[in-house]
Amino acid sequence: MHCDRRPRSGSEGRYGDDVRGQVERESHCTTTGWRSVAVPGELHGMWTEFEKFGSKKLSWKSLVQPTIDLLEEGFGCYEADWVATTYRSYLALQWIEADQSIQDYCLSTI
Repeated sequence: MHCDRRPRSGSEGRYGDDVRGQVERESHCTTTGWRSVAVPGELHGMWTEFEKFGSKKLSWKSLVQPTIDLLEEGFGCYEADWVATTYRSYLALQWIEADQSIQDYCLSTI
């Protein structure tokens, strides 16, 4: 799967891969935490799958335009969603503050 592969420039150990580059399912580092953010190749992977398997009824634009619209125009949310998102951000900040390795990584990339 395109979203379960490390970037070519990424080291094997950093993403919990085996020697083939396929993510080991036992490794949680690609599904939780700060290393689990999707890589830029994810959109390319989706495009590749669309090209390979395609649809005679839908265009690529019709598939991605709703996402583009949301990104450009924004969207409303219920108060409960806002509270949950804010709370998750608070928890993430607590987690970052408690883990020196994350702080070291973030500060080294500034």
